[in-house]
Amino acid sequence: GHAVYAAINRSQLSGWYLALVVPSSELNTILRRSVGILMGGGLFLLFLGIGVALLFARQLSRSIARLSAAAHAVGRGRLITTPINTPVAELNNLAKEMERAALLLRERENQRDRVENALREQEEFLKRQADLLNLANEAIIAEDLGGTIIFWNRGAEQLYGYSQNEGSGGVSRELLCTKISEAGEPLEASLASKGEWSGELSRRTRSGRPLIVESRVKMITDRAGRRVALECARDITSRKRTGQRLATEQAVTR
Repeated sequence: GHAVYAAINRSQLSGWYLALVVPSSELNTILRRSVGILMGGGLFLLFLGIGVALLFARQLSRSIARLSAAAHAVGRGRLITTPINTPVAELNNLAKEMERAALLLRERENQRDRVENALREQEEFLKRQADLLNLANEAIIAEDLGGTIIFWNRGAEQLYGYSQNEGSGGVSRELLCTKISEAGEPLEASLASKGEWSGELSRRTRSGRPLIVESRVKMITDRAGRRVALECARDITSRKRTGQRLATEQAVTR
């Protein structure tokens, strides 16, 4: 009436049967004990792994939070004053690179501030120079090497009839129909060889009225390092016409 596990084999030599019988209750008890030990050990290792993973995740989360705060500080232009130490080598390398980036950004900001201050001083200097040039009664024009007007003072506005906005950015030869009135050394050749030129120019105002101006042009270098042709001109149309009229009257008289 007891359940058993049996192994039966017949001997080929004697013809007898050999049977090995083990009660199933004893074998099942051993099996259940082994399975219980394996399951208990597995559960213990599982919970131990979960605990270690949670501990590592907490440390990793704190490290990432420190890195996030450091990145926020770098984004606002502040230096990272507290060293960041994490159990992960890659995160430590990232923290060091962020510290270098913060130092580099601070150096760039200092350079930018110095450049902005220099530009501000240059703009103030140019503004003062422009204000002084605007006080002059003569027409003062500054052109780059291509002939484009980069400065146009109030004297030029009064003489030629173009406002500063209309004159700046235009090409003086086309805008004023400039021609050299008298024979002499060409303007470009004189500027290239001597850096200056003086003579009379024939021009037209915005209304089309012809003018004869006495012009003095000199090549200068501005604070940005550009080569600029600075021209100072005054109207001599009346004087030239008076001289021509007197020469004609003298010729008629002779």
